[in-house]
Amino acid sequence: MSLLLASAEAYPSRFRPDMRRRPNGTPPEGEAYGLLFGQRILKGHDETFNVTLAVPIQMVMSRDADGIEVHGVHFYRIVELAETFPAYQFLGTYHSHPYQEEDFEWLDSVRPSDSDRQTSRETAEEVEKSIIDLIIGLTCRNEESGTPPEPAAANIIHSCCGNYRYSLGCSRSDFVTKKYTPVDSLLCPATL
Repeated sequence: MSLLLASAEAYPSRFRPDMRRRPNGTPPEGEAYGLLFGQRILKGHDETFNVTLAVPIQMVMSRDADGIEVHGVHFYRIVELAETFPAYQFLGTYHSHPYQEEDFEWLDSVRPSDSDRQTSRETAEEVEKSIIDLIIGLTCRNEESGTPPEPAAANIIHSCCGNYRYSLGCSRSDFVTKKYTPVDSLLCPATL
């Protein structure tokens, strides 16, 4: 839920049907970015990422509808503090892909860019373990959103909340093989 709320907060006002520009005096809008924590569960060769906490990074170097840049100081400050609690291991990151309503496509909204893949691989390299990269593609409509379509893949979930339509897509950056691949299965109780 917190990643949807953070993504809606950062959603560009100029993309909303009821507004044309960002309110005066507010920080830049665009993509949201945050860290995922929970438990990493190993069963044989299978690895499960049980995300129980999503923390948005508020201190960003730059932000717009096409990207976001965070400083490592703020990234690692959150990781260090969260990991002092035994239930929270750093599992990966999330970020949003905001779209104007006419440009939103359920499946394409969560397609990772080359930059997304590269950043995720670099993060896995820095933390020296495999991580997940969750993307939330979203748009805002004039009216309440209807029923979402069935997911096209096991690593994608489509849902609606109020005027927002969104898709969640998740991939894994393997620390050992350096591969970036879709996860086998994505479950999100808030969207069921």
